[in-house]
Order: sequence, then C-alpha cells, then structure tokens
Amino acid sequence: MPSLKRPENAARIELPPRRAIVAADTDVLVVGGGPAGLGAAIGAAQAGARVVLAERYGFLGGNATAALVMP
Repeated sequence: MPSLKRPENAARIELPPRRAIVAADTDVLVVGGGPAGLGAAIGAAQAGARVVLAERYGFLGGNATAALVMP
C-alpha cells in the first residue's frame, strides 16, 4: 500500500503559544459519550486508567438516546 508523502511546497505557519487551564489529571481523555465513547471510557477504566469523559450535551448515549437510533 503506498504511503502519503508531504508535498514539497507545503506552507508552514507559526502560531503563538496558547495557555490552557488544567482541569483534571488523567491518563485517558474520551471525547464523546455515545456508545463508542462509553465503551472506550469503561474499557480504559477497567484497565486501571484514570479516565475523563467529555460530552457536549447534557446526556450520554449519543444518537441512541437523542434520536432513538441504535447503531
């Protein structure tokens, strides 16, 4: 399988550094509380990792909850 090569004329931009507030000390950050995110968070926690699960909405389950659509 061929690999992608970086274009020779690729532009490079420099961005100023950002500051961020550290809200939690974690081993694994899972973004999204849908079925896959929940499974990833539970699996990582069962393996002994300190897990933070971030969900945009006020409920877990993704479309299975919001639209009653099962994956």
